[in-house]
Amino acid sequence: MTVTPEITPLTALPPKTFGDQRMKVTFLPVIPEDLDSISVAVLNAGIESSCRLAKDGTTFRFTASETINEAAICEPAGAQAAGRDNYEATANIFRFWDPTNPGNADAEGDALFSALRVKGSTGVFVIRYTGKKWDAPWAAGDEYQAFVVASDNWSMPDNPHEGYMKATVPLMVSNAEANGVATA
Repeated sequence: MTVTPEITPLTALPPKTFGDQRMKVTFLPVIPEDLDSISVAVLNAGIESSCRLAKDGTTFRFTASETINEAAICEPAGAQAAGRDNYEATANIFRFWDPTNPGNADAEGDALFSALRVKGSTGVFVIRYTGKKWDAPWAAGDEYQAFVVASDNWSMPDNPHEGYMKATVPLMVSNAEANGVATA
């Protein structure tokens, strides 16, 4: 006897969202206790970094987890399990200079670079990638990923004579949260 599965019509999906200008990046110089539920007040008080980071050369992502290849005698050969998480992060930061004294950095504009310029500086990058635009303030329920970082020595671009002045800061990620939700 053959059983015919019930056919359910597809429901209409909402329109797809164009990804450009939908990533909000906030830097927190103080590492919160719970990465999975950072408060809106803490997030909105952080350094808004979306316009301080160049699209090219800036990366925050989870990479493939390490694998554990220790099958039990009863398991098929080659059985694998996910092990430790791995991450990759680099901040390509625009530099901002004081218009009245161009030999000095602008305190507000250059805040992100100042927070990471010394090797070993720590903090958390929190990234919201949703249908909201980058300039919408954080709100309860916003999904995010968070990356606890320590900075390495920064460098100038390969060709510092092209484009805007930037500093590339390699980041070492010691912890991260893939599925954080902002709390009230």
